[in-house]
Amino acid sequence: MPNVTYTNRRGRKYLLCKIFTKKGKPRYVFSLRPVGTPIAEMPPDHEIVESVNGVVSLRRAGQTQIASAEVDVVRAEIARHRHLVRYQVEPRKDALTVFEPIGIDVGELASMFGASPTIFDFTNRHPRFDPVMRFILVDDQTRTFEVERMCYRGSMYGKWLPLHVQGPLAKLAGKYVRCIGTDDFFELY
Repeated sequence: MPNVTYTNRRGRKYLLCKIFTKKGKPRYVFSLRPVGTPIAEMPPDHEIVESVNGVVSLRRAGQTQIASAEVDVVRAEIARHRHLVRYQVEPRKDALTVFEPIGIDVGELASMFGASPTIFDFTNRHPRFDPVMRFILVDDQTRTFEVERMCYRGSMYGKWLPLHVQGPLAKLAGKYVRCIGTDDFFELY
């Protein structure tokens, strides 16, 4: 029987393996090379998840409280803004996180200097991403969200800064997503 494998967006093939913690409990991990015991079938009630950076993991099915329609709302808002063309959205438990590509858009750099875009093709197809904004579900019944943005100052660097606003996701996304990647983003607090 073949082992459970998954090929991520970067073309790397991962193998699902079972390892044991120090206390002897089983744990499932995806690995490029076999570690522990390769698994022939998915554990019940689990699903394969790939992060925006291509990290593959296994989680219990239904762990996220975010509906796919809510993910679509934020993706649609991002699509409305040309400067956010490479940004990604990922649901995690009770939050929707917006990620920005790290570094220079090398395709744009190549066109500025007349270089062939194929030279920079790998970096454009496989960028790394950092979180920049998130919408946290605060009331499951009314589907009310609050907004936080990443802070880049002093002792708060790399921490989430709450904007102290709550409301429906569509309204919040419409107001705040447009600020990502602009100077207005740093005025949000």
